[in-house]
Amino acid sequence: MPEPDDAQILNQKLDGILLRIEELSRKLDEHLRRGDDPWLPFSAVQRRFGTDDDYTDLSPLDAKLLERLMMARGRLVPTDELCHALGLAPSTQQRHVKMYVSRLRGKLRSMKNPGIEIQNNRGLGYRISVLRTEGDNE
Repeated sequence: MPEPDDAQILNQKLDGILLRIEELSRKLDEHLRRGDDPWLPFSAVQRRFGTDDDYTDLSPLDAKLLERLMMARGRLVPTDELCHALGLAPSTQQRHVKMYVSRLRGKLRSMKNPGIEIQNNRGLGYRISVLRTEGDNE
């Protein structure tokens, strides 16, 4: 039986990595849905934020951005960290991250009640905060 060549071995390793990424994305979805904040209905795999009757579909970059901000659970995420999560070059980070955040904010505003907003700490980074409604318990 002939031995596999380098291309076959590389393809097998890449297939394994892709399967692992899918598995980790599913686990992240489960973690976010199981977490302390059931009001955050986000699916990184489906790239969707919201409930069945009030949702927005997300581009791959929107989903990466929202995922990273949600993982911080309200803590400030530095702009350079968001740049890295989005795969952007550090030299263009401020401008591009600002553009992607603006686009994501627009998608959230198009919903009846997104339950969250993205806040900016100028020059430092971004965070997600919970929007309280009148019916919420303090």
